[in-house]
Amino acid sequence: MSFQDLCVKLVACFNTSIPMKKSSTKLFRVTQDEKDSTQAYMKRFNEEMLQVEDLLEPIAGEALIKGVRSEELWKQLHPL
Repeated sequence: MSFQDLCVKLVACFNTSIPMKKSSTKLFRVTQDEKDSTQAYMKRFNEEMLQVEDLLEPIAGEALIKGVRSEELWKQLHPL
């Protein structure tokens, strides 16, 4: 194995170990499960939100509202 081959393998291994940043639209996949408390949902949503690169706040807000199952919280987030 040449030095060049070793360098290529090292870079490939390193690149695959870097976590990918998420886009704002990925937040729409975070939803409150029936068994989730509102607090658990908000914690999970916030953890996902911290991984979003170049967060677009209007999209994050919409994703938060759409992911809520708690009727009481939904009414607070989405007034008539």
